Amino acid sequence: VACLSSILLGYDIGVMSGAIVYMQRDLSLSKWGEEFIISSLSFFSIIGALFGGQISAMYGRKKTILVASILFFVGSLVMVMTTNFALIVFGRIILGIATGIGLLIAPLYTAELSPHAMRGMLVALAEISINVGLVLGYVISYAFYYIHDDDKAWRIMVGLGCVPSIFLFLGMLVLPESPRWLIEHNRIEDTDVVESAVSEKVQEIQQSIKLEKREGQATWSEILLPCVYRPSLILKRALIVGCGIAFFQQSTGVDAVTYYTPLIFRELGLDDKGILLCTIFVGCFKLFFIFIAMALLDRVGRRPLLLLSSALQMLVLCGYVISFLVPSSAVVGVVLQCAYVSAFSIGWGPICWVMISEIFPLQIRSRAMAVATTINRLTAGLVAMFFLSIQKVLTPVGTWLLFAILSALSLLFVYRFVPETKNKTLEQITSSLMYGPGTGARMMT
Repeated sequence: VACLSSILLGYDIGVMSGAIVYMQRDLSLSKWGEEFIISSLSFFSIIGALFGGQISAMYGRKKTILVASILFFVGSLVMVMTTNFALIVFGRIILGIATGIGLLIAPLYTAELSPHAMRGMLVALAEISINVGLVLGYVISYAFYYIHDDDKAWRIMVGLGCVPSIFLFLGMLVLPESPRWLIEHNRIEDTDVVESAVSEKVQEIQQSIKLEKREGQATWSEILLPCVYRPSLILKRALIVGCGIAFFQQSTGVDAVTYYTPLIFRELGLDDKGILLCTIFVGCFKLFFIFIAMALLDRVGRRPLLLLSSALQMLVLCGYVISFLVPSSAVVGVVLQCAYVSAFSIGWGPICWVMISEIFPLQIRSRAMAVATTINRLTAGLVAMFFLSIQKVLTPVGTWLLFAILSALSLLFVYRFVPETKNKTLEQITSSLMYGPGTGARMMT
């Protein structure tokens, strides 16, 4: 149920790639207007992530998801009920804030309720949900290809986003609060703790909280400016891993590939119908490999899949460079797109959200996740906004070579800093950050 917020994000990205065409014709949008409507989602999701972390820490995970569902509904409704550009942008801003909250809270809530042996698979549902929504958005865009009423087409496409938000709100009304949040706020006797069927003992969670308190209560200053305020050893190690993973997930160009897939296919000579069909095909390919990752997460582990994903991305991005140096066909372009999203989806796609929901100690988990999500969304927005400009400056060869270098750096980062968290409780992960990991990467002292 919590992952419905991720479906809403994916659907919005997918459906807007088609809806913006109808909006441009219906509302006579300028290029600047189109770019602002599309990019505003990523940038305003930063606000949602930061506020969502604070709301989640103060009022609980469940109430935060309920707030996100209301914002998703209101944002979609505002957009479809007006022809005024300013109000449409206002609706997109609301959706952006809801997106930031949803990206933060869905993996957080899922991780805190999941048995440790299945946590990776269950948290990976957030990434699967994003891509289910993405493919659904692509399919809806293709279905409206034959509709010639621009005004009706884009309003229905955007308005359909209200439906999952209703189910999200109703579903969360019957789900429990996170037991870890309840215990942290001294509500041990709350019946939700029993109903949640959490796999770890209450005593273990309390012991972890005592360990964190012994290290000292982290402040926003320590989380946002760790180089200046010198946070505790636990927090320093967790911030390096969590924020590094959040950055590298987006810095290797996945949003450039996602947002500009239609443009890339058009440059390869495909017509509009062919572009839509190939885009759906690439989206399905990506979804298939996320399911594979989901099956392997709690068996193989997070760290090996991240290393594999980085290596494969680097090789495929080098293939992009070669394809620009040597004349190639549209088939090669489609194969490279499928190979890249597969390499991303087998590791970085789902594992980013799994790791940042696991790595941070309980007392600062929601706030630190807010910072990591902000870094992720900011990187995504910058890549999406400046991708075309970077291509003009560096040429396509230089741009994809830059992404390949960043993939190589992500591989080194995982090898050096990222520990294995498979089959560990969240409290055991916190202890390993304090006393040193039992397996996986070496942690800095």
